[in-house]
Amino acid sequence: MAVGEQDARYLDIFGPKLSIETGNPQNSRFGPAAFNINGTNDQGVKFVLAHHENNTTRFNTGADLLIEGAQNGSPDTPGIKMISHTGDLDIDSPEGTINLMANNQIVLEADRIILKANDIQIGDSASHGTKSITLNADKIQVNGKTGNLPIHLKLGWISTIESLAGGLIDIKAGKAFPSGSIK
Repeated sequence: MAVGEQDARYLDIFGPKLSIETGNPQNSRFGPAAFNINGTNDQGVKFVLAHHENNTTRFNTGADLLIEGAQNGSPDTPGIKMISHTGDLDIDSPEGTINLMANNQIVLEADRIILKANDIQIGDSASHGTKSITLNADKIQVNGKTGNLPIHLKLGWISTIESLAGGLIDIKAGKAFPSGSIK
């Protein structure tokens, strides 16, 4: 009997809801699987934990995923930590919202932080909302032509008109006309 790729495959079925498989040579959109654990519940929602020959590891559930940690851990260490040693770390929610919540503080630390959106809100006016905003930097650059901040910082077009009008009104006679020229 010839020994082929299929001979290295091993499948263990633990009833109708759980199977463990190793060495499946069949190609999937992630490549052949080195191993996978497949489960399903009574509603038919699937769970997959798989490691593929192309070095992709998948953790997939068709329903909600809850990751909890550090219920008995130390407050001095991270309860849950994700590390991407050589690549980016992406968190996507293509059809929903991403919420980051903390009881104490949220720290974003990087060489550069970029916020991109059509509308960015910092703080809120709810009864327990934002009480104070502090900006600490060697340089704070504000660019804008409309809204109340450019007006208060004298950057908007209304500020330009006000400064021209103020400049005309505030001209001191002594500086505008040499002394002795007005009789």
